[in-house]
Order: sequence, then C-alpha cells, then structure tokens
Amino acid sequence: MTDLDIQIDVPDDDDLNSPVRVVNGSWFPPWFKAVAVLILGALAAIVIAAFLIGRSRVKVDDLAVPPASPTAPIASAAASPAIDSSLEAVQAWEAFAQTGDLTAVRPFFDPAGPQYALFAAAADQRGSDGTGPTPTAATERIGFSARNLAESKSGNLTTVSMDLVVTSSQGQEIFPYDLVYVDGAEQVWTVVDRRAPGTVALPPPQAVIDSASQNWTLFTSSLAIDNAAGVAAVVSEGTRQLAGQVAGAASGPGDEASAAEPLSDPELFSVLVARARAASAQRPDDALMAFLDSDQRRALVTGQLGTWTQVDPNRVVASLIVDGQRTATVPFVATAEGWAFDMVGALQASKGGSR
Repeated sequence: MTDLDIQIDVPDDDDLNSPVRVVNGSWFPPWFKAVAVLILGALAAIVIAAFLIGRSRVKVDDLAVPPASPTAPIASAAASPAIDSSLEAVQAWEAFAQTGDLTAVRPFFDPAGPQYALFAAAADQRGSDGTGPTPTAATERIGFSARNLAESKSGNLTTVSMDLVVTSSQGQEIFPYDLVYVDGAEQVWTVVDRRAPGTVALPPPQAVIDSASQNWTLFTSSLAIDNAAGVAAVVSEGTRQLAGQVAGAASGPGDEASAAEPLSDPELFSVLVARARAASAQRPDDALMAFLDSDQRRALVTGQLGTWTQVDPNRVVASLIVDGQRTATVPFVATAEGWAFDMVGALQASKGGSR
C-alpha cells in the first residue's frame, strides 16, 4: 500500500474554500511534529533546571542560616536576678517620685542604706508621713525608664549600671547611675552617680525642681538689674554670711582672710575681698554683687538650668547650660522658705573665676 497524498477543497463555515492537506491520514501539517517536540523539550528542560537549582539553594541556605525556631527565646536585658530586681526598683522609684509614698520603695531599697535615707528626707520635705500619697501627687507627672543595663561584681558588691531616663514636665533627662547591692541582697543599698563617683544621688522630686527654679529666676532677674537687695533675699544664709565677712575685710587695712565657715579657702577669700574693694562695696549686699566678675554674671543671667541631681537631702545641683554647652554646676540648699541658690558652693567650684 502506498502513502495517501490527496489535495481536496473543503468548504468553510463561511462558504469559502480553504486548502487542507491530509498527510498519512493526519490533519496536521508536516512541520507540526518537529515544532511540538522542540516546545515540549524546552519545557522539560526548564522544569528540571528549576528543580535542581531549588534543591541546591535550599542546601546552601540551610548551611548559612539555620531556620529560626518559633519558640526560641528573645534576648532580654533582664538576664539576671540583680537586673530583674533593678528594673523593679526603677518602677518603685517612679511611684515614689509621683506620690512621695515610702511604701513604694521600701521593698526594693534597703531601709538602712543611704538611698532610702534620701527617699525618707524627700518624703518629709513633701509633707508625707510615708504612709500614703501626698496631696500634690495628682499634679506631678513623672516617668522613669532604664536603658543600657549591665551587671558587674566586685567582692561583696553587685552593681547594675544603667542610664536612668526621667521624663517630666521639664523634658527628658538621662542620669548615668549605678544601683549597688551588698552581700547578695535583693534590695538596693545605694545609688551612685557615675559622673561623680562615690556620690549618692537621685533625681529630685518635681516640687524641689520647681522651688529651686523659681528661686533661680528671682536671683537672675535681680542680678540683671543690679538689684543688690533682691539678690541678697534669694541666696542661702551661708552666702549672706560670707558677704558680711568680705565686706568687713574690704573695709579694713588687710585681707583678713577667714578660715571659718562658710568659706575656708583663704586664696578665694582674698579674691572676693579684692573684688569688693575694687567695687567700693562697703555693705554686705554690695559685696555680694561684687562676688561675680562680668563673665560669671553674664553666664548666670543668660544660662539655662538642666540635669537636676539631688546629692543629699538638703542639697540639689543643676548643670548650667550656656550657648548649648554645660559650663558650671549650680548648687541649691534647702531653707525654711524653699530652695535657695548657694553662691558659696558655686564660687568654690569655680574658684571665684580665678585662673
């Protein structure tokens, strides 16, 4: 039998004639099989290549980055009992700052330690008996949080270092503090300010900051207009006592440097006496105005206070910011009328501006 190769005309649906070849009893053109083989071969090659590449990538990824377990623990700063205790102490400290209630800090700070003594003194100043919140608690808004916690041990001391972030109506301040535990105790014995090693410190309550800030505003306003009486009215008693000593020495024949309180530095006393004489200051108020040279006066009048720290129950300090730079420490002391600027402490810190 021979191959059948017939050319016929088949009418289309539209009654037009179209040529169709019947090859070996099939309706497909002769080149169709070749094209189909090529297409199927290409598709098969693509599928096989994708499968092999996928298996290779999974193996490489498995070696490079092991798959994470959904139950793997998340790393936390609270990785030890001491750090856990410190975080709880910070929360209690925040509660105390808001209310003045000593019961908030008693479980976390050793009642025999220096830090608890500061809390007790602050509670007394706020009019709290330590058994409940003060009447002014509702008006104070302050928040504490801890960052960059680290633990270290030395002898019988365990120290948890942190940056204590205090947010209040004055803004946000960061205090680099060490919380110290003794003999493995779970209560904080003391808090050390790393900026002044060995100094017990805490951010003062907002009421203390407000009182000292108001005093500072009165002081700088009086200083700016050369109101000697106004300046004398808002400085500490020790500062006024020193002004009387300097005025007495300035009116005499010599320096008569005093080694008595409140200033025991003879060199600094001589500097103040010389300034009083140059200003012809005979009265204590006038001598007080002469304590400051022009640069010191300008800095005090134009500067802003920031970073408040309470270094003992009756003393707080603030950094003086001038042109964006910390230039001095401004001390205040507690008085019956409130917190007064202690110029004696400021002069001692700056040595009267002498170089």
